[in-house]
Amino acid sequence: MGTSRSPIKAEIVSLGCPKNLVDSELMLGLLARSGIELTDGREAGDFVLVNTCSFIREAREESMETIRGLSASSRNGRKLVVAGCLVSHLGRELLEALPEVDAFIHPSAMPDVAHVVMTLLKGDLEEKFVRRDNPVAAELPRMRLTSGHTAYVRIADGCDNRCSYCTVPSIRGPFRSRAPGAVEDEVRRLVNEGVVEINLIAQDSTLYGKDLHGARSLAALLRRLCAIEGLKWLRLLYAHPAHFDGELIETFRREPELCRYVDLPIQHVSDRILASMGRGVTSSRIHGLVTAIREKVVGAALRTTVIVGYPGETDGEFGELMDFISEARFERLGAFAYSSEAGTAAALLPDQVDERVKTERLSALMSLQQGISREFNESLLGTEVDVLVDASFPGGDYCGVGRTERDAPEVDGRVYLTGRHVRPGEIVRVTVIGADEYDLTGEVHVPEL
Repeated sequence: MGTSRSPIKAEIVSLGCPKNLVDSELMLGLLARSGIELTDGREAGDFVLVNTCSFIREAREESMETIRGLSASSRNGRKLVVAGCLVSHLGRELLEALPEVDAFIHPSAMPDVAHVVMTLLKGDLEEKFVRRDNPVAAELPRMRLTSGHTAYVRIADGCDNRCSYCTVPSIRGPFRSRAPGAVEDEVRRLVNEGVVEINLIAQDSTLYGKDLHGARSLAALLRRLCAIEGLKWLRLLYAHPAHFDGELIETFRREPELCRYVDLPIQHVSDRILASMGRGVTSSRIHGLVTAIREKVVGAALRTTVIVGYPGETDGEFGELMDFISEARFERLGAFAYSSEAGTAAALLPDQVDERVKTERLSALMSLQQGISREFNESLLGTEVDVLVDASFPGGDYCGVGRTERDAPEVDGRVYLTGRHVRPGEIVRVTVIGADEYDLTGEVHVPEL
């Protein structure tokens, strides 16, 4: 009798944003389809796959440190495979920079990940750097790494905006929308699997459909998805203010399944800086858009991101940004110090801002936002909110933790729950009894009999 061979086992390290996480899940789906199993972290796999981020310098450094750390640790003969944005960004430079890596998989060759790994393990891989000259778009299998009740769904990849500070178009390529039917099929399948919260992602979600039929069609896609039976929460992420129109505002107002969470990365509010950034939007347009959303979408929470220390940013222009943040009172805000990236137009601009000044401005802005966030959270004391339970803590000080529809996974605040037992994936009614700068405490209602 022959003996059966043990299945090949893989470990995966996924770095970067949710868009990268989806890539990791797709690669895992391809590996699983070939019979390769994912380890649970307690046993070493036959190979480790690192899906890298390369958006800014700090992300590249983290990717390189992670790869070198895995190589330096005891590998027990396992192979080291690197994929993702770092491979796209630095290309064949990595062959010399990271000779300890056994294979590099360019994003264009992601559909070939299982073949590359199997060939590598057999010792037959002829070329360490694998890419496709003519990648073919296809719907790929997927193995989710998120919890059972929440999932990300990518509606498009790449970017056409060409912001002066951003490397994404050179890393991810031009903007490419998925077919609406494919998006709908994936969301329907996830809902049937028990997913409660769907988070739609893209580099610029609001541009969705422009490449398919010459006009933006995000609002139509949202309405189509909201009609799926059983869908509870649909969240839209990464909405560019230049493309956020009245039809979208009306869709947020009318569709109850669409979370009242508007993710609107403005980056700045000075007209000169917005023009230099290539954002395609003016300060007046941003002011008007925020006002319109506040007026028409009752209970909406606005999230934004801003950049401080962009080349040439004066004290007056930073003050203009601070004044607007004080006025707009975003419920959620992320801020970053400008990072000069080789190959971008902004890296060649004169008057690069001193790092010390960037740090001081970032600290001042985040201090301002902490006060705004605390005031907003304290205004919720005594009110009732719906909370999606992310985890339960039997026997602890809290019975669980979750999020309101105003809080996206991983980036926003949490609600720590007291009272009755809760289950992950359950949406519970909660009375807010505590608040700080970022998080809430809530008492879970006992259901009426």
